[in-house]
Amino acid sequence: MTPDPILLIRDNILERGNPLGLPGEELCRWAKGIGIPQTGETILYTGCEYQLLPYLPSLLELAEKMGPFGLKSGIFVGAAKALGRIGLDPARLLTSLTTRDKELYDGLLQGFVRVLRGVGVDLSYLYEDEPYAGGLLYEFGFLEELAAHAQRVYDIFKRRGVKRIITISPHSMELFRKVYPLYVDFDLTVLHYTQVIEEALQDGNLNLTLPFKTTVTIHDPCHLARDLGIIEEPRSILQAVEGIDIKEVEPAHGRWTGCCGAPLEVLLPQIRGLVAQRRLEELKGTGAELILTLCPFCYFNFRRDLQGSGAGVEAKDLIEILDEAIHGNG
Repeated sequence: MTPDPILLIRDNILERGNPLGLPGEELCRWAKGIGIPQTGETILYTGCEYQLLPYLPSLLELAEKMGPFGLKSGIFVGAAKALGRIGLDPARLLTSLTTRDKELYDGLLQGFVRVLRGVGVDLSYLYEDEPYAGGLLYEFGFLEELAAHAQRVYDIFKRRGVKRIITISPHSMELFRKVYPLYVDFDLTVLHYTQVIEEALQDGNLNLTLPFKTTVTIHDPCHLARDLGIIEEPRSILQAVEGIDIKEVEPAHGRWTGCCGAPLEVLLPQIRGLVAQRRLEELKGTGAELILTLCPFCYFNFRRDLQGSGAGVEAKDLIEILDEAIHGNG
């Protein structure tokens, strides 16, 4: 029997377009006022993932407080559906619960735009029309639903004249590269942003200098390293940044990377914490000052566990370092 939280996520994706059921105008608010065109052959594809992160703490806190008589027994799901029947949007209620991290994640997304523009990429963005790729449908085994969803997503891209997709999420890239072609004649070029930046470096037209010196270790996301083989690109980029010293987790990096624990969050939060703690101990064992992530959920997971821990190490998204290296403190 499929757990009720999983069914709620499925229904939100199918009926509202994303796992939390947030409106499109909320998900694209980060891009307002920074001048990204709405049409173009090359798009920045966020997958709506960084935008969902500010709302996760309240959702998870609510689920934890309800305990075995709430989320686990389906009462939370029943309440959400009941609210919908009387005209109240549970997603809107969630947005009122937390906005404390919204500026942080909006800033990360804007950093992707600054960096890609800084290496000469002419970007567009789909705004309210940007679809969620459907990773959770795939991971939870809703393959028939995923097939229909993939066709809808592809149709949006074709209707908007998209030919090249620059992804920032390992989950979305895995879907477009490996899963969508099983269901759709997916004839679009899909690149990870590190591939685009590495190509610019090879052209010799990019200077990367941090305004400070630091040691970093790279947490390779499972989907990016194991499934897609994107391992050397972030390292090649960081090696070109003046002020960076890389310390690898031996042997648990690249294809041998460890999981951050985030996939366990919804159903097994206690085990999630144990998995995250083990991975963080490996990363901290390098003696690096910064843990660099390339996945929104790894970033969210590590940042939450490290805050207030006194661990002496900080989790950052790779794009934060690259933004500073290209644009400095300005």
